[in-house]
Amino acid sequence: GEGGAVSGEDAVKGVNITRAVVEGSEPSGGGQLNGHVEEAMSIVSASFPPSDDSASVHPVYFMGGPVAPDQATAACVLSQDPSLDALEGFGEMVCTIFEAPGESGPVKMVYGRLQAVCALCAEEAKALGGGTSVDLNVWVGHAAWTRGQLMGEIA
Repeated sequence: GEGGAVSGEDAVKGVNITRAVVEGSEPSGGGQLNGHVEEAMSIVSASFPPSDDSASVHPVYFMGGPVAPDQATAACVLSQDPSLDALEGFGEMVCTIFEAPGESGPVKMVYGRLQAVCALCAEEAKALGGGTSVDLNVWVGHAAWTRGQLMGEIA
């Protein structure tokens, strides 16, 4: 009816196209974008000083995806519930995307602003201890796909 929802139509929502930043390469998008990538890398390195007592953190940087061009975001899988202390000062900048069973109990993937996710990831690294690793995905800017590239990738 008029003003009502139409049912039965297929839709694709929430698709994120992203491109990994290869170390030593120039991200497409120019100097301003390079500055955002460098800033994100700086935040990550400051959040995880080398330590034998903490798990190593493995950051992977991406262009595009679920981001605003000037705001870095991140996601990390946690094997334990984060403490509220780790999020002090960050407000509502992180959300849990999913919870699933893991080898040692339930795991959660958290997503949000880079600084807040780094705080949770650092807490996870300390809890896991040395000899282990934590993956951290970081998104900045636009993937810079060309006009027909996506259709070519799908075909």
